[in-house]
Amino acid sequence: MRAVGIWGMGSENPATSTMVRRVNENLVLSIMRKHKELSRSDIQRLTSLTYPTVSKAIASLLEQGLLIESGEGESRGGRRPRLVRFDADSGLLAGVEVDKSRIRIAGFSLDYQLVAKCTLPLPDTNPETVRSCIVDGVTCIKTEAGEKRTLYGVGVGCPGMVHPKTGRVISRSTLRWAEPVDVAEEVSQWLEVPVFIDNDINVAALGEMFTARREELESWAYISVATGVGSGIVLNRQILRGFAGGAGELGHVSVNHKGAVCSCGSRGCLENYISSQAVSQRLGIGGDYSECFRILRSRVKAQDAEAVEIYRETVDYLAIAIISILNLLNP
Repeated sequence: MRAVGIWGMGSENPATSTMVRRVNENLVLSIMRKHKELSRSDIQRLTSLTYPTVSKAIASLLEQGLLIESGEGESRGGRRPRLVRFDADSGLLAGVEVDKSRIRIAGFSLDYQLVAKCTLPLPDTNPETVRSCIVDGVTCIKTEAGEKRTLYGVGVGCPGMVHPKTGRVISRSTLRWAEPVDVAEEVSQWLEVPVFIDNDINVAALGEMFTARREELESWAYISVATGVGSGIVLNRQILRGFAGGAGELGHVSVNHKGAVCSCGSRGCLENYISSQAVSQRLGIGGDYSECFRILRSRVKAQDAEAVEIYRETVDYLAIAIISILNLLNP
């Protein structure tokens, strides 16, 4: 008796077929990204796909310009194998960092080599201004990188919580958005490429996958201390997001239950003690807080007693939070 597919009598769902083809192409592409140049037989061996499937995937990737024919390899007793090579310079990936006063954009080749970058001032944090600035910046990067590179996607790191299902950004403190904002969908429509968005510290944490020690890492925590205090937590190479994207809010771990009331409603939050704004206020620095840690360091070197006390308390409070992460998650 002939098997019947779930989509009808002996039929194949077109969406399923397309999805399978893309999965196979992505698998071949990931192998090529790692090995740079291989024969079709090598790819079949490394992927465990059938030879016809490998040939179809390669044909599609050649047509897209992601692979190129690169000649013949050494004979292993028969015909010399035809080689294909991953063309990292055929495409462009854009990374965007959103801050309250500027947007930084970088363009990378498909093997993650920097090829272009620019910084644009952000006149205000109105959602429309942010979206428009991202589009302008990515357009600038495309021009600088050259017409031969195809833009394949944009990744955006944004301060605040990013809902893991809707992709909407909740950034009440840094960007002052009272309601959740959909940044990615509209930018994607303007640029006509996929746009992915996540919390900026989560993005930085995931970036550790591309360091020299990437093969050793399975779980880790990335901690940022600046205007705010946050952490990106990676467990088994997957970012920990939480139900609504709020995991890793290290700045709102209470380190003093009798401390000052925080804007979040809790007391003694870490951010109130070690953020650049908090340290600046204790040092008597007004205006721009970005230099506070450099100033603190120089004053500690000069053996300024007040600065030494601030430094020690900052380290103690941060240590309490880090030990909490270690004991809870064991990264």
